[in-house]
Amino acid sequence: MSNPLSVSLVMPTYDEPERLEAALESLSQQDYPRESTEIIVVDDASPQLEAQRLHAALAPFQLRLIRNEHNQGRARARNSALRVATGDIVIFLDSDMTVGPDFLRAHAECHQGRSEAVFVGNIRFASEIPETCLTRYIEGRGVHGAERENPMHFKCFVTGNSSIRRSSLIRVGFFDEDLTAYGGEDLELGYRLHLAGIPLYYAPEALSDHHHLRALEPLCRLMQTYGN
Repeated sequence: MSNPLSVSLVMPTYDEPERLEAALESLSQQDYPRESTEIIVVDDASPQLEAQRLHAALAPFQLRLIRNEHNQGRARARNSALRVATGDIVIFLDSDMTVGPDFLRAHAECHQGRSEAVFVGNIRFASEIPETCLTRYIEGRGVHGAERENPMHFKCFVTGNSSIRRSSLIRVGFFDEDLTAYGGEDLELGYRLHLAGIPLYYAPEALSDHHHLRALEPLCRLMQTYGN
């Protein structure tokens, strides 16, 4: 790209230092221009966090690390990053994921020539996660299998791997900070983006590997909390 869009990658994290370090190491390999990139990590009051290791893991890219004194939940954590983000494009990525060197470029290129759109990337389980009926079910839900040319339902918006213009977020508002339990804050934002007429598309080339799989029972408990 002759005039690359500036990007702000927003990553909340809580108490998973090894996965976070691996995520930052994968981001350190990005082929996107450093002068057009900012990486913002929000630590939501983890018991221990070695900031120096994180800065080293992301080098030569610069890390902007925000640390909360008290756990505030995912909505507030992401919002604290959005308030200081400066990029044309905001890319959301979870801290238990790693990406290939073309990840930032894949998301940024999706937005070239589009004034407003949301893109959800391709999340797959990493190779160390055994394939089961549960993993096949999870990987088959949402955007997977969708045709990239056609807009999708707003319920497919997830913040594990997605991107949107920062101006769109400013227009519709950030995450609802009243949603403090597990889940729901991305779906609620997706609904407001839908009401604002901003289409949602699948970006299969924006690939991330998920290095965490909850067992079925705790996963069901989280889904029950989400439903309540």
